[in-house]
Amino acid sequence: MWRAQAHDEESRLEAEKELKYKGTARVRLKWLHFRWNEPGELDDTNVERLKSIFRKECRRLDIRNHICAVVDQQHLDAAILVSGISAGALLAKPESGYPELVFPAGYQLECLHGRHRIQAGKEVLPPADKWWTVDLYLAGTMELSSKSTLLTSTFYRHRPRAENISDRGVFQRREARRRRDLPQDTSVPLSTQP
Repeated sequence: MWRAQAHDEESRLEAEKELKYKGTARVRLKWLHFRWNEPGELDDTNVERLKSIFRKECRRLDIRNHICAVVDQQHLDAAILVSGISAGALLAKPESGYPELVFPAGYQLECLHGRHRIQAGKEVLPPADKWWTVDLYLAGTMELSSKSTLLTSTFYRHRPRAENISDRGVFQRREARRRRDLPQDTSVPLSTQP
């Protein structure tokens, strides 16, 4: 029973992800924003570890290192226009690299993960090289649970199979996130909440 539910939920989320996926681009670090941008939330040890790695090699184009972000259609259209590219260029498989997407001054692109990588990049990359590869998803109707599932599915899809946790483990983590993201209503048992 739970496998059927997990499969249905996974299928729904994959379909939503495909509808909302707008492409991949190189984006300047100054436009990348994280909902929780408090300096105390950064793990300095992790940032230092990443800085050490980036000084030797920074593999921003590797799909496992892309950052997921959400953008509204209006800002995406403006960025495409300013950048002098087409929406199709963001979806095309790059032969010579991803196109650079330029956002209006002061714009903050909401990233769903990657704060430590971006902080390390800000500190060690040369000014002309301060960009990251970002997978863009349309904002608006995407639920918080869909965002966390997007992260989970993107992360596990790109990990070698030996490092993946079991299907049951993925389902349990998704359910825990879904329950955490639901409004807490103590009058209704959790198992009956949508």
